[in-house]
Order: sequence, then C-alpha cells, then structure tokens
Amino acid sequence: TLKGFAVFVPNVRGSTGYGLTYTKEVDQDWGGKDRLDHVFAMENVLSKDARVNVTKAGVMGRSYGGYMTCYALTYGADVFTHGMAGGSVVDWSLYDTHYTERYMLTPQTNVEGYKTSSVLSYTDKFKAFIYVIKSEFYYFSFSFKVFNYCILFSYYCN
Repeated sequence: TLKGFAVFVPNVRGSTGYGLTYTKEVDQDWGGKDRLDHVFAMENVLSKDARVNVTKAGVMGRSYGGYMTCYALTYGADVFTHGMAGGSVVDWSLYDTHYTERYMLTPQTNVEGYKTSSVLSYTDKFKAFIYVIKSEFYYFSFSFKVFNYCILFSYYCN
C-alpha cells in the first residue's frame, strides 16, 4: 500500500538524458512547458489512480526544483496544496547572469520570458502551505522574498 504517500518524479521537458531537443524545450521559457508536464501528470495520470488523493498534492525541490516548487504554488496554485522549496530562485533577472543568460538570454532581449518565469509575478495566486529552506549557495534575499509575500498575503509559510 502507499501508506498515505505517493511519490511521482516526472522527467519533464528540459530534463537531461533524452537528447538535446528535449533538453532545449524550456529555453527562454522556464516554468512554462516543464510546469505543464507536472500539471498534466497530476490531472491526467495520478488523478486516474484511485490510491492517490490529488486534492492533497505536494511538490518539492532544491535549486531549479525549488524554483519550480515556488512557481507551482503561485502560477499553478490550483494544482498543488503543499510545497518544500530549497535554494529557490524567485526572479531570474536577479540571479547569476552567466548561468541564466545561457538559457534565457538577457532580461533586455527576453523581457516577456523573464516576466512570466518570475515567481514574483504571481504571488497574488499563492494559497498553499510552503516550507522554505535557505541554501548557502543562493542569496538569502530569494528566501526572504518568499517569506515576505507569505506574510504580506497571510499565507502559511515556515
């Protein structure tokens, strides 16, 4: 039996190991197609399994997975109810340009991509429980921004 838990780890678009075309599916569109893969899994795969209660769905990750967690709890707030985010980047325009611009181009040339991929663009949709883990490799301000919005909008944040 599942004993109350089911763990689902999808290899979403952008994952490595499936060829360059698959990996490049999310270039200039972080939080787009890869997030939709999580939503598809919840709505069309896991919801069909009688053992899984998709109304109590959590998401977790660290680094880019932490970003996806925060993004899923804002932009995809109707799908996930809980999250644990570690070392989350919440706005790519504030992150390391060497890494980010390799995939997203510059904020000046991909204005819409940076705007739509920012967790901060969707904080008004946030309505979940979240546990935020600060990482020594990421700016504390990213974790603080998540806490700040939780407090500002009276959401559950630890």
